[in-house]
Amino acid sequence: MYDDFVSGLNQTLAGAGYVRINMPYHSPCPGEIALWGRETGSMTYFYITYNLDALDTANFAPVKQFVDNCLKTVTERISARHSVAFNIFVGDLDENVNTYINQGDEFAFVPQYDMYFGVDKANKVHHHPKAPVGTDKSLKKMNDTLARLGGTKPILKPADLSPFAQPVAKIPIFAYTIIGVNILMFVLLEMTGGSQNTLNLIRFGAAQYHLTFEHLQLYRLFTPMFLHIGIWHLASNLMWLVVAGIRTERYLGHWKFLLIYLVSGVVGNVAMMLASPMAVGAGASGAVSGIFGALFAFMLVTKKRVENFDLRTMGTLIAVSTLMGFVMNNLAGTGNAIANAAHIGGLVAGFFISLAATKWRHNI
Repeated sequence: MYDDFVSGLNQTLAGAGYVRINMPYHSPCPGEIALWGRETGSMTYFYITYNLDALDTANFAPVKQFVDNCLKTVTERISARHSVAFNIFVGDLDENVNTYINQGDEFAFVPQYDMYFGVDKANKVHHHPKAPVGTDKSLKKMNDTLARLGGTKPILKPADLSPFAQPVAKIPIFAYTIIGVNILMFVLLEMTGGSQNTLNLIRFGAAQYHLTFEHLQLYRLFTPMFLHIGIWHLASNLMWLVVAGIRTERYLGHWKFLLIYLVSGVVGNVAMMLASPMAVGAGASGAVSGIFGALFAFMLVTKKRVENFDLRTMGTLIAVSTLMGFVMNNLAGTGNAIANAAHIGGLVAGFFISLAATKWRHNI
């Protein structure tokens, strides 16, 4: 059973770009474990099969440790940033293996995600209870392709089962450009009267309700997101652009990122002016909040991590960035009412744009 399964899997994985990795000569279980690997960008995927009918499952821990060490050697050689291991147990999953899986942790040597599957005598794949959320949907695809072992169709793409999202853009050109423009505008403000000078801010296009809507200076819907009041105001927003903006562009794409930044910034500026019509405001807070909302929506829909970010991390970052925005706006003298409006307006806009775009892209 095991040899037939491994032989068919070897053909299918080879057709999908995987390479069979030879186990070292000192393997404690020669012939009973097979290992394949494939590198895709910053991700490395492994398929490992275990012949449970031949392995001593009562002493399974040393076997798994040996496999872990093999994976460690491979990932260190190619400097992988993230790895996903599909552990496929062929044979009867006894209590010893179940216990080990339930107590197992993610590998310590690289951000690694383990997934566990069992194969019965009919070559049908079953996921172990420890398999992550979303596995059931992909499991049917995996069963369908495994049922055609040796056929023309490649095995399920590893990205379908991976807990990590795949980037769609290599270089975040718009994020870098926006960071550069914000720095340039701040320098110009400082050179021509100061970034905390109200008249100078108005001259450069700061947000103000009456000037924008009564005098129809509609460019003020856009220009405030490139102006900042004081160095700390600039520094905090640029920090969040580096943390979230670069990732958002890499995983959502160039044009979606630009659309989210601009629309969220405009919505944030409108909300800010409506909340305080007499105030003069500036800053990228609405646009930055929109980026956070967009990344959160993307992860919510796809159920994927973005590098080392998961939904909990994103929720924490949104709370921290919002709190820091309130502090920075107080230091800049624009007040909490304006900060609240800009942050919430931008956050909501970015969330819903990304939600719609991601659902459309993934046909959800």
